[in-house]
Amino acid sequence: RVLFRSAAIAAAALIQAAMVGVMGVTAVVLSGDGMGAAVIGLFLSAHFLGMFGLAAPLGRIADRIGRRRMIIAGVLVTGVGATGTSLLGHALAILPFFFLLGLGWCCSWVAGTTVLADITTPQERGRLTATNDQIVALCGATAVIAAGFVLDRFGFPAVGIGLTVLLLVALVPIVRLREPAIGVYAD
Repeated sequence: RVLFRSAAIAAAALIQAAMVGVMGVTAVVLSGDGMGAAVIGLFLSAHFLGMFGLAAPLGRIADRIGRRRMIIAGVLVTGVGATGTSLLGHALAILPFFFLLGLGWCCSWVAGTTVLADITTPQERGRLTATNDQIVALCGATAVIAAGFVLDRFGFPAVGIGLTVLLLVALVPIVRLREPAIGVYAD
């Protein structure tokens, strides 16, 4: 169970870092390109729709295909969103990628927190959830601060590509896990 906890928390922390790091500087990039608050609001709305608007159907999908597969899909979709957003960051064409950034995060978040619920008892669930949330928040905060420095020094593509590479590290422990039945895990 420790392996599954660690893998789920690592995936949640790295996906949060990638999503928040790119999201946190996108408005700065768009504003710097002269886009107004209405356009930036549209981008953020698309992103938040991806993050939260499809959580219920994604939960049902995770219950159907398995948490491991859903986390892997979420990591890959977030990577596409982070890379696409940063490479096209000076154009309206980033809108679908900014949506994918949020959608991938949601896939992994829903599935990852479900793994934590699957493998814990009610007595330990609150403590583990709080630990996960704290680690994830610290990774997100660190990523957005670092993204600001990377944006200033190397540009927006370096932010997205760098965070996508970091995000792919989350695949290592997740790919090694086995889920022979939905919500049942084996070493």
